[in-house]
Amino acid sequence: MTNEIVICKDDRDIRKKPWLVRWYSDYDPIQDSRKRHCRSFSTRKLAERFVDELKYDLANGLSQDKKSITLGDFCAKFLDAKSNKYSLGTLRHYQYTIDRLNNYFSANTPLSTIDEEYAEQFYNDMEYVRQDLKTKRTISNSARNVTLRNCKTLFQTAVRWKYLYVNPFEQISQLDPKKQEWHHITPQEFEQILSSCTTISKRAFYAVQYGCVWC
Repeated sequence: MTNEIVICKDDRDIRKKPWLVRWYSDYDPIQDSRKRHCRSFSTRKLAERFVDELKYDLANGLSQDKKSITLGDFCAKFLDAKSNKYSLGTLRHYQYTIDRLNNYFSANTPLSTIDEEYAEQFYNDMEYVRQDLKTKRTISNSARNVTLRNCKTLFQTAVRWKYLYVNPFEQISQLDPKKQEWHHITPQEFEQILSSCTTISKRAFYAVQYGCVWC
């Protein structure tokens, strides 16, 4: 059944916006029903403009229910859909990314309002935050890139599920990981490592490793 969009005038109260747009959402097989929608406008021109946008959205599979979904609700749907596909470790990393997104944008932010500009601001402003460790420090480029890859997957899924037209993170490039110089263990540090070992096998293992470094 196709969506019938109707513009009508409501003269019951002139103080209210008199022009109404009424339509039904697509059939929901889970609820076995179609939801009725209504939006009011102060002028017919604004109502007609909304109808044009609505027709475009519906033609591309983007209903008003999907267009109004919040960041928090979408992320919850994503984790639920991927719970049997990803390992617990992978899901935990996605949860860290979602926590960062919700803390930065708010979970109540409509998903469709996060555009390319906001996505780049989020990536640039990212800080290292772990609620379980109760710490906050500068995030490494490698950790920043992991979050970016997770965001790209999250929002590409939103595109595939018809919540968005484009992925706002798609064009953001990853940063080059910062190189860290090797730290050579001193004889004093090696003695401390050996003294902390509880078994002979561990002492032998670290002794072999330490000997290989200086070969």
